[in-house]
Amino acid sequence: MSREKALKRINEYLAKQEPQKVELGLLQDLDKRKQKFIQKNKEIAKLIQSVEKIKAKFKGEFKDLSNEFKDLRNEYNSLLKKANEIGADDLGNKAFASSNELSNSYGQGFDSKILRFLQS
Repeated sequence: MSREKALKRINEYLAKQEPQKVELGLLQDLDKRKQKFIQKNKEIAKLIQSVEKIKAKFKGEFKDLSNEFKDLRNEYNSLLKKANEIGADDLGNKAFASSNELSNSYGQGFDSKILRFLQS
């Protein structure tokens, strides 16, 4: 085989190999990105589980808070009614003020969008 033919065959062989190297490099790059994607997906799944736990705890705590608010409000109203019946104006005024303070503090500082999200 002549030297020219050998060089030609070598060049043809190398030309065929180069695209495979490029494609292999591309595959490796895609696989790296895929692994990062899978890792992020797992992290988001863990965050979702954490949020679900927080939502469940919130619902229980918020229900307890709401029930306590209703009970306290009813008891203040009952005390106010009794104070009015017996003419204890000072006691009635204090019960009324406490009831108002209770109502004003209920839900104070709650972000309505977050509250709706946690209640859903």
